[in-house]
Amino acid sequence: MTIVHEGDITLSRSYRTLRRSLLWALAAMSFCTGPSAHASPDTSLNASGLLRLPMKAELTKRTTSFQVKNLYAFRLPDSLPQDVNFRGIVGTLSTTSTANPSLHGAVNSETLFGIAYTTQGNCPVSGQTIGSYAEIYARFPSQGLAGLIVKQARPGKQTFPVALVLPERLPMHIKPGGCIFVSFDGTDFANEPYTMSSDLQLLYDTGAPRWPDQTYTGLDSEFIVSPSTAHGPVLNAYTVLPVSAKGPIYPGKLISLYGNVSATAPPEFANIPHGQGEWSVRDIVAIYQHGSCERAFPHHSANKFMWNDRSGGGNAPNPSLVLGPDTTRLLDMTLTGDGLDSVMTQANAIKTVPATVTEGDCVAVAILPNSVNAAINGAVNVEIQIKVVSSP
Repeated sequence: MTIVHEGDITLSRSYRTLRRSLLWALAAMSFCTGPSAHASPDTSLNASGLLRLPMKAELTKRTTSFQVKNLYAFRLPDSLPQDVNFRGIVGTLSTTSTANPSLHGAVNSETLFGIAYTTQGNCPVSGQTIGSYAEIYARFPSQGLAGLIVKQARPGKQTFPVALVLPERLPMHIKPGGCIFVSFDGTDFANEPYTMSSDLQLLYDTGAPRWPDQTYTGLDSEFIVSPSTAHGPVLNAYTVLPVSAKGPIYPGKLISLYGNVSATAPPEFANIPHGQGEWSVRDIVAIYQHGSCERAFPHHSANKFMWNDRSGGGNAPNPSLVLGPDTTRLLDMTLTGDGLDSVMTQANAIKTVPATVTEGDCVAVAILPNSVNAAINGAVNVEIQIKVVSSP
């Protein structure tokens, strides 16, 4: 990974681009690695009338990198009509990590779980290993449906509950012989035993979608950000998708945004005395309207880009335009940890979509510091996996 240092923030610009292009994500509940318990998410959002495809798989391996990905195939019933729609995912994902001796008992593991369908009537063999996303696309042309990131900073098992029930039908164009597949793209970087597990159900139905023409893109990105302003202003971080007749988002309607985000403390946060290490970041997904995209990001790229600007220091207000009157907030997520925590928040825009976007607008995720704690004098890793589905 190429890291570019920019003051208080380290922005991962190259960031495993091919790895992320399958996958996406956004928020409604939070899960924290640590002693506290968290309630399971609500799965009652009209899921009772939907069909379900079980997607269970588990793998334990030893690796030091993301070089090898593992694919698991699942087939829908042959008797289905052609108008099959993706409607969401429910269940659990988990990873189990062994303590890394070089990190003095901490761990640094992560898995990106991806769900996609093949588009050319072929299908991987379950358990198949593959070397890159370029190879996946070459051998199994596919459309990504969702992606969820699970990270650990402490050893043991971490279970992440999933309850994504989408408000709109997203058509799946699966040809005969094709399938749904789940990809495991994970490592603990330490060559210790590392287990990845999926116990999911894909939700689907049949029938005509309200929005037949759909375009997929994503706010997927990764940053190293300071969560505290106690020592002065730090940097806000952004991933931005301009709205234009040339894309990446076309003028029209945003009809679905979903996935998850994570914030993970570095090993040195384990040295903060217990109860004194609370940190927090706030992730906001918004439409910048009325010329505010150009004001916030002057002379920006016409394509997807990343940006940063200054926060306020201490308890001073954050001047980010994402908090101003010319934005419409679609998702607003807070991730709070204590010391050596890894926090994940699931998201799913329901009441804020469909939303209209016009030429000159942009859709952005803003990552803002959300704590004032002098004991925090470092940065956390924040990963965004947000899928954006629009209809021109």
